[in-house]
Amino acid sequence: MPYLKDKELRLYLNSILNAAGESLTYPGSINYFLFKFAKMSCHNYQQFRNLIGELESAKREIKRRLGKNHKLVKTIEETITKIYDELVAPYEDQKIKENGDVE
Repeated sequence: MPYLKDKELRLYLNSILNAAGESLTYPGSINYFLFKFAKMSCHNYQQFRNLIGELESAKREIKRRLGKNHKLVKTIEETITKIYDELVAPYEDQKIKENGDVE
């Protein structure tokens, strides 16, 4: 869980988080940030699956380290639901129309 060997990448990502600072502590800001990231960076089904898998892994690690009731656990769960419902489900619906549903 999040281990980056590339020191330049780690410094860059840290600079983004430092610039965001306190704004990521406001209600909904983490959800917004992650949803916006999904919209900007995921361009196909596999990328959405990868992102949702990473978020699920992050949620599990937060539970393990900080406890199952930590506020980030619920935030990540809500974000995964929002990404799936608004970005992945329409793709699934289109594929059902094109190829037929599972019988």
